[in-house]
Amino acid sequence: MVLDSVVDHSRKAPAFLAGTARAQEGTFRAAARWCARRKSCTLHGHERRPRV
Repeated sequence: MVLDSVVDHSRKAPAFLAGTARAQEGTFRAAARWCARRKSCTLHGHERRPRV
């Protein structure tokens, strides 16, 4: 999976990184929900969140 976007140079780095992290987390959660509903998904039925 590749997540890419245009850099908004008007934002300070911490705000930009926080926004990017929120967007990527939302995308990951959406993909995990999709996979949980589809038996054809390779990861269906497996732990979707890494353990830290």
